[in-house]
Amino acid sequence: MLQRIKPVVAISAAVFLLAAAGWALAEDCPTEPTSQNSTYGGSTACPCFNINEEAGAVFPVPIEHFPIEVLRIGVGWGSLFGGNPPQVEQALHIYNGQLPYPGEPVFTMPGPNMVDGVVNEFNIEALGSFFVQAPPIAATLQFQISNAGDLYAPTMVHDGNGCLSGMNLIKAIPGGWMDACDAGITGDWVFHLIYRQVNCLSDVDDREYTVTNVPTKAKLNDCYPNPFNPQTLISFEMPAPGNARLEIYSLAGKRIATLVDGEVGSGRHQEIWYGRDDAGRTVPSGVYFYRLQTKEFSDSKRMVLLK
Repeated sequence: MLQRIKPVVAISAAVFLLAAAGWALAEDCPTEPTSQNSTYGGSTACPCFNINEEAGAVFPVPIEHFPIEVLRIGVGWGSLFGGNPPQVEQALHIYNGQLPYPGEPVFTMPGPNMVDGVVNEFNIEALGSFFVQAPPIAATLQFQISNAGDLYAPTMVHDGNGCLSGMNLIKAIPGGWMDACDAGITGDWVFHLIYRQVNCLSDVDDREYTVTNVPTKAKLNDCYPNPFNPQTLISFEMPAPGNARLEIYSLAGKRIATLVDGEVGSGRHQEIWYGRDDAGRTVPSGVYFYRLQTKEFSDSKRMVLLK
């Protein structure tokens, strides 16, 4: 049985915000931060990487929070039996992109020192201010020491709680970028991002947010881009598995397309709408609405298709 890694800080790579309560906030700042609710007890080691390969996560920071200043990044690191000495890996990278190709790193911290059995947190702020102007944002760890097939070696860890497609990255050699879920990883990489809004008018200058992957309630996110042409990404969050229906409507209230209709798992889900109806026909420019409906939740948002 694989060892469970006890994190030293809040973990993971995907969906809601953690902020301290009790701060006095100006109007332009979020007023209802969600407390963390991690339900899993630890993480599973994956000794499956060769030299210079990378693994990491896409962070779904809300569009309205950008631009952001990156403060710290945490990476889960562990082994089957534990007790390994710290080891230096190749680099920690930040990308302003996502699958299928996140592009080139926009920030690199060489030589991260990884400690077995904890979530290692690295202070990006201490290296100088680093800003990301717009989504998406992802981070990876690049390996300097091969651990493939070595059950005693320390390595990246995942939560073993189901892999969220599109949010977990691997850069294989050979093979290039791929979705970790398609590669057989059975959980989300244990990663977290702590950031600060650049333009948020807060009474507390150092207000921070932590992106994690345990939503506490259903949520329909803003699509990106908006306005768009020819496609836009629509994402939503589910606190538990259940039936969900995601539909596109015209301004007149006519249903145009159904993107999701059925059972979905907990966590973050995303769909791309290509500006077509259910018959595959291109729809004209104009205002459209997308609606998410579950057993206990319903919400709709506006988007504009420009041609």
